[in-house]
Amino acid sequence: RFARTIERIQKIVVSELTKIAIVHLYSQGFDDEKLVDFELALTNPSTIAEQEKISLWSEKVSLASSIKQDKILSSEWIFENVWGMSKEEVESEREKIATDAKETHRLTQLEDEGNDPAVTQESFINGQPRYQSSFPLDEDDEEHEEGNLGRPKERTKYNTDKHVRDRDPLGKKAHLKGRDADRTVKHKYKGKSPLAKTEAKKSTAKAIAKGMPRKSKNIIHETFKKQAQSEPKMLDEQNLMDLG
Repeated sequence: RFARTIERIQKIVVSELTKIAIVHLYSQGFDDEKLVDFELALTNPSTIAEQEKISLWSEKVSLASSIKQDKILSSEWIFENVWGMSKEEVESEREKIATDAKETHRLTQLEDEGNDPAVTQESFINGQPRYQSSFPLDEDDEEHEEGNLGRPKERTKYNTDKHVRDRDPLGKKAHLKGRDADRTVKHKYKGKSPLAKTEAKKSTAKAIAKGMPRKSKNIIHETFKKQAQSEPKMLDEQNLMDLG
């Protein structure tokens, strides 16, 4: 409170000194604009008042940022109630903000691209105009050449076979075809059944069995007649018994 009181007293003193200075200059022969071509200022008695102003502004900035970030109230309400600004002052400040944004972009272009948008009326990115198409022009595209008379040549259309990126550059059609395919995780059996393989084995075994000759029961006839027996060999059992 003491600092604010001193500040008010200083303003009054400066105002009175200004009047005295104007009278003194007029008595010395100065007139018109020369009478007010000076400034008077007194030393600030204390920094406490300035610190209070800075603290108050910081709190207002924090409050305005929180309201805008949380989307509680509109920008108009913040300007009018937090900063105490009229509608004319709000419009003026918005125009100044837009001007600052233009100057920021201009400085960025000068630093990064060496381009002054105020002179060239263009903005560049990596040495190329910002709004230039990133797709390469066709080889037969000579529409912009000087002296090209007659009907301009037609550009190749996107998503066609004549385009440099083919009919389906993003693979949408291939994706749709793959999406419609059957992706069920099932084992495919022959005959559409897990028992079909067993049945096939049985049928194969039956076919093989039919092709083989069947065995018949025969009576074994044995005889010890000498005429039916063949002549014994040298080492036959009968010859060995005779020798014994």
